[in-house]
Amino acid sequence: MADVIADLVKQSLPKKTGILIIPYDYQSLVSEGKRQPLFHSYHVCFILGTTNPNIDGIPFLSIFEIMDKKNVNYIKELKKDIAEMQEYFPVICGEWCLFNSLAVGCDTKGGQTVLNGVEGMAQETVSAEEKKRIYNAVAEAQLDAWNAGSGYFYWSYKLLTDTVNTPGWVGWDSWDFGRCVDFGWFPIEK
Repeated sequence: MADVIADLVKQSLPKKTGILIIPYDYQSLVSEGKRQPLFHSYHVCFILGTTNPNIDGIPFLSIFEIMDKKNVNYIKELKKDIAEMQEYFPVICGEWCLFNSLAVGCDTKGGQTVLNGVEGMAQETVSAEEKKRIYNAVAEAQLDAWNAGSGYFYWSYKLLTDTVNTPGWVGWDSWDFGRCVDFGWFPIEK
């Protein structure tokens, strides 16, 4: 996961910043803290990640808070556009899902799969709790936006691919509406 976060940050920074982004193992940070060579070799400004290792004197930034704010702001803009168009004609948001690279745990290059020749992951890298948090935030924001229109429909009700045991498909459960409901990622209106 550290490599995925580092890649995301590097892609969003200008080419020449003078900032060195170092992916680091969470468990090592927790167990050894500032005894890690990292803290003796570099001036560490902050730690960016999914879980706070609680290193004394080093601020922690949550990747989820950053991504949630960025994605939620983008989706809020979509909501405004949908509401405006809805005044003139019915708007139905189709073929959407909760899928995103952060929850999968690797850069999927916009949803490319093994079918496109992109090698997938062999095992999960994002915890069930982290996934649920990410997908719940995405679902809440997207449903709020889509409800400004006349309706929506999800990408697929059921995938015929075993996304748990089939090589390259690990982490792609969110394309399957049934699994999203089963895992508690998608809110059920009662």
